[in-house]
Amino acid sequence: MNKCVMKAFDGDKFDVGEHLLYEDQHLMCISKPAGLLSQPDVSRAPSACAVADRWLQQTARGGRTWPVHRLDRRVTGCLLLARSRQAAASCSAAFAAATVTKHYLGVAGRGERAARVEVGECGRLIEGATGDRVVEWRALAVAEGSALLAISPLGGSKHQIRKALASAGLALAGDVRYGGRAVAGGALALHAATLQLDHPLHGWATRLRIFSPLPPEWELGLPAALVTAATEVLRPHGG
Repeated sequence: MNKCVMKAFDGDKFDVGEHLLYEDQHLMCISKPAGLLSQPDVSRAPSACAVADRWLQQTARGGRTWPVHRLDRRVTGCLLLARSRQAAASCSAAFAAATVTKHYLGVAGRGERAARVEVGECGRLIEGATGDRVVEWRALAVAEGSALLAISPLGGSKHQIRKALASAGLALAGDVRYGGRAVAGGALALHAATLQLDHPLHGWATRLRIFSPLPPEWELGLPAALVTAATEVLRPHGG
């Protein structure tokens, strides 16, 4: 078996409870593993709402979930689901209005540009012709010709972060599609580390801050020093 190929996601073995980051009667947030679809598509592979709905029934919570945003299939981390139509509408509007703060951790791997990155270096990248899709990054650590980046996308489009970084010579480790090197375990080194948003029913009075620990596959093919640095970033929040 090719060690650089992502293991197929098995929805039947996925325990939502073990990946639950936040839950109330209106919302739930899970730490999405690589391979799980954020939203259903034509492949009919397991989606987040499908596995969450099954778990709600199995645990006698009842009800169902609605998707309110998306992560690429191979991206891990914070994925928010609504548990009511009202919450779904409010959260979808918040994401569309860019009032939800999203922070990612990523590793730019072993390219000429990544090898020149210095700790503390920052960048602002424009993705797309309209100029309304921006990716900001800051280098947190460097090791073995790779760099750990804190990444903040402004706006939202498919593969926005991946394409923007690749265009700057900072292709993410594991992102072969955009020029990154393959890594053991098939991981894509992009993790949705945090989400911050006003609660859809309580408004600004309840500002939610949700953090997701690193996925275990980061330890298989990424420089240990960068994995340690990323873990330390999340440690105050239970990562």
